[in-house]
Amino acid sequence: MAMRKFYSEIRGLKVSEVPQHVKPMLSIDFAKNAIKKGLDNYHANVATSSISSTPRNMAVATDCPTLPSFLLYPQLH
Repeated sequence: MAMRKFYSEIRGLKVSEVPQHVKPMLSIDFAKNAIKKGLDNYHANVATSSISSTPRNMAVATDCPTLPSFLLYPQLH
């Protein structure tokens, strides 16, 4: 996805303009900011995702009560 965005950014540039566009991206500060932004986005997604106390396939447990628990709840074993 990042390569697609980068390609779309430089696609419209002239060949002589590409180094001026790419050079700032190769700095340490740009890399630090990109990593910080990525971690912030990751933490925002982790913080907003809800962890359910019931297994995802709980419907299977009510449909087939004769199956053993390791087949009904594989993530617990």
